[in-house]
Amino acid sequence: MRVLARQDEISYNKRNRLSIEGKTVTGQKRGSIWKNTAGILAPAVILTLLLAGCGVKNESTAAAATSETASVPEPALPGDAGEQQAFCLVTSDLHFTLSDVSSVYTLGKYTPELARVFAEEAAERQPDVILMCGENTNSSRAEDLEALTDILAPLHEGGCEVILVTGNHDCGFTEEEFFGCIDRLCSVTERDPASYSYAVVTHGCRFLAMDDNTAVPGGERGKYKEETMEWLKRQLAEAEDAGERAVFISHHSLMTAGNAELDNYYRIDEPEFAGLLREHGVQMAFTGHRHSQEILKDGDFYEIISAPLMAVPHIYGELVIYERAASYKTVPLAIERYGTRRLKEALASEAETSGENLDSIVEAVLGKGYSRAKREEIGKLFAAFMNAYAEGTLADHREEIMGSPHYEDFLEAFAESNYGPWIRYMMETTAEPGNRAVIPLAECS
Repeated sequence: MRVLARQDEISYNKRNRLSIEGKTVTGQKRGSIWKNTAGILAPAVILTLLLAGCGVKNESTAAAATSETASVPEPALPGDAGEQQAFCLVTSDLHFTLSDVSSVYTLGKYTPELARVFAEEAAERQPDVILMCGENTNSSRAEDLEALTDILAPLHEGGCEVILVTGNHDCGFTEEEFFGCIDRLCSVTERDPASYSYAVVTHGCRFLAMDDNTAVPGGERGKYKEETMEWLKRQLAEAEDAGERAVFISHHSLMTAGNAELDNYYRIDEPEFAGLLREHGVQMAFTGHRHSQEILKDGDFYEIISAPLMAVPHIYGELVIYERAASYKTVPLAIERYGTRRLKEALASEAETSGENLDSIVEAVLGKGYSRAKREEIGKLFAAFMNAYAEGTLADHREEIMGSPHYEDFLEAFAESNYGPWIRYMMETTAEPGNRAVIPLAECS
């Protein structure tokens, strides 16, 4: 279990705890329960509400909104990693929009500027490949995808393969609209006739850009058509025959969240799917959707879940693939360097007024059973937990959080809310960082 329970509504139950009631809600004002937002308010959206400028009220979040966060330690490669094959950047969940600015994604109107910052930074860094793991647009509007493509296309013209997959917000494009943009972003080797999946072969790798959103109407859960599964198996076999490293990219997760209800929303609906990839020598998968930064591991198979570029702490991944290893770490988006004055001022303003949604959650969960001082201490722990989870640093801060004299009060306060089991599970099981890794790889031949 790596994610929040799905929340279609947050409301009081008889014991003044948050509970799921089946309707959609969102934050309105300090101290109130959230209400009146259209669409699904999934767990990923809760994290975005807290961290996309309308969330955690503390100094670290304010700093992250306007300047580069602390650098991530450089992963220590083994001495026999071999020659470098590909330098990649990885991101997800931009929710790009020109006009669909909702109360859920308060930074929506700034996503074009965030995309330009990313493109300018990428142009300077000159990656071989960029992986974008879905929810690239907010509402599947063709004009949004075209505008995003206009920003990113110069990178491909300069020699970078920009590989973009569909997300559950990207499942409304026509084939002509989608691939009309994809053809401007990368050199497609082969397309799947049954979906929007495609393959790009470059730098000794076969990047499998998988569409897990069009098999189920509305992209409500990750699923592949039978024809797409057969196409994928052929691609994996061709990669093996050609001595290419297969790299999997999709939106929904591969590994279990530890709970059937959670899996239904976050995981690809193919229980043996990760096993199929391992059988064909795939060791790296890149996904999104959860609006968090996580690294999941099962034996020698790694799934890297990318944080949303549009939300604090505004990070993306740096992946370097060698012959016998790969290194991954997160990098802060250089907003101070490339951002416009308008963007910096907007993020600073959001940071200064943040905390209202966090306060609402804490007040709703705690009710009237705690003193003001105790509520403040519990709120600080909740903020520290949510920040660390978003950054992929929960393993680094776990001992500090658990060592607080208020930790047991924190767990008890949230125990009967839909946050409680998730918080406890994450605190008890997150032992490795989610923002960096060295991945041993079998050499392709």
